[in-house]
Amino acid sequence: MPEVNVGLIPGAGGTQRLPRLVGQNLALDMCANGTMITAQDFKSAGGLDLIVADNLENAAIDFAKNIKSRPSKISDRPVSPLSADDLKSIRTKIEKKAKGKKAPLLNFEAVLWSSDPFNLGQPKERKLHLELRQSAESKALRHAFFAERAVAKPSIIQGVPPIALEKVVIVGGGLMGSGIATSILNAGMSVTLIERDDKACQQAIDRVDQNLTAAEKRGLITEEQKASRLASLVTSQDYQDSKGHDLAIEAVYEDIAVKRAVFNSLAEHMSDKAILATNTSYLDPQKIFGGIANPERCLGLHFFSPAHIMKLLEVI
Repeated sequence: MPEVNVGLIPGAGGTQRLPRLVGQNLALDMCANGTMITAQDFKSAGGLDLIVADNLENAAIDFAKNIKSRPSKISDRPVSPLSADDLKSIRTKIEKKAKGKKAPLLNFEAVLWSSDPFNLGQPKERKLHLELRQSAESKALRHAFFAERAVAKPSIIQGVPPIALEKVVIVGGGLMGSGIATSILNAGMSVTLIERDDKACQQAIDRVDQNLTAAEKRGLITEEQKASRLASLVTSQDYQDSKGHDLAIEAVYEDIAVKRAVFNSLAEHMSDKAILATNTSYLDPQKIFGGIANPERCLGLHFFSPAHIMKLLEVI
């Protein structure tokens, strides 16, 4: 039930039918928080009749034949209300997470209408949905939703063939560098991470492992995908290992002399066509790259922390 993320409540019975299927507790989490769950968990909660892995046509025919034996219509099912203490606790958590947004608490109220007969709750849900569609909050959130997707395909690069990127070297394996490495691995590329010694290399690997483990726990990647990505990560203490890479990203501390030394070392071993990128947040990239051959391949890639979660990337 993602409507809350754009300042809305479901408008076609979602807040009234869902509690009748899975109970108010899960319905509140899905509607007011926008929480996603797996199909298997949703089936276990009563939200799905069947999950079909193969032979879809036969399964559909069998389901249709047996549909007459289904329980009463969803809209006719009663809802067991939560206790006052449970509702107070849930509301407090939703309010804290909402951070001033109105839609989460309005979803909370709408789901509670499911305690009443369907013919009373459904019209109220529809009325509130239509009102929220005209609200400034929802209009702003919808604008942001579509704007984020529009900038992913800027018109300025239409028709420009992309450069193939397969191997990326990252210098610096701290919180930012390991986050960038995680992001690059998630994009399907291999990563060589350069650090100063064995201890720093192991710490960088551990940070990337923690990032991927967190993604696995959230259901964003599978155990196999995590293992594959970790297998695509190697560490090094030698800039010679940057040879043959398509892109280098520097993520060391904000000292222009240190950054210049990093890129001089990279340029010594990488192709003069390889892209060199600094993650600096405020230093002048032109000064960082001063004296580098073929300077048009140099740019700033300013990731926002945590780099493997924040989608925004400033390209300088």
